[in-house]
Amino acid sequence: MENTPTLASIIDVQTKGSKPDEVHDLDCSGCAVTNLSDVFDKFTNLENLNLSSVGLSSLSGFPVLPNLTELDLSDNKISGGLQELENCPKLVVLNLSGNPIKDLSAIKPLACLTQLQSLDLSECEVSKIEDYQTKVFDLIQSLSSLDGFDRNNQPVEDELDGGSDEDEDSEDEGGHGDDEVGLSYLQKSDLGDDDDSKDYEAPEGADDDDDEDDESDEEDIEEDEVKPTVVEEPNLGELRRGRKRKQEATDEDSNQN
Repeated sequence: MENTPTLASIIDVQTKGSKPDEVHDLDCSGCAVTNLSDVFDKFTNLENLNLSSVGLSSLSGFPVLPNLTELDLSDNKISGGLQELENCPKLVVLNLSGNPIKDLSAIKPLACLTQLQSLDLSECEVSKIEDYQTKVFDLIQSLSSLDGFDRNNQPVEDELDGGSDEDEDSEDEGGHGDDEVGLSYLQKSDLGDDDDSKDYEAPEGADDDDDEDDESDEEDIEEDEVKPTVVEEPNLGELRRGRKRKQEATDEDSNQN
């Protein structure tokens, strides 16, 4: 036990550099605790306190913690005195597993904790009582989970700690933060550029220029089509010589006849 850290040393390490009202979580599990008087009173904004396996046999002097929502007292020697937890009106999750709690009368004071939703009494003797679950749910009306099961004896996922693991996984896979640009985003941007090139619209006036060019081409074609064929005029001398040769040939035929 010489190497077991004291409660005071654990608190000093975890709160170093912080003001008492700035501390929201304390994990004192496994340290040596003799009493709780005047130890946590200054941590008025404490929300999560772990006192598992610290050797507690009594909750006498348990501090007033108006903002505490989760308390772990598992694996101690607590058999009763749970009325001390009335000073934690906002308590939502309470773990008492592994304590020598024997009967329902010991947990009856918890009925005043109207916001208590999750209670763990597993490995306590009281959990062996006949119709244990039904009796505890009837005793503490605010409960939605007892030893990890609901009133219909169906497993209850732990969603009381700010979100399920599935939500965290989905955030890791689907989101990169507001200031981070992922590879998929850049790839989408490149694809978007290709689409923009396909949907390119000519600037104003460009269509008119194209129409004028088309009209000019059409006019050139029409001019080629209607352009008259130029017939070269025959040379007058050649015509006369041709007529003379034709006449001589005619005369020659007549003489032969």
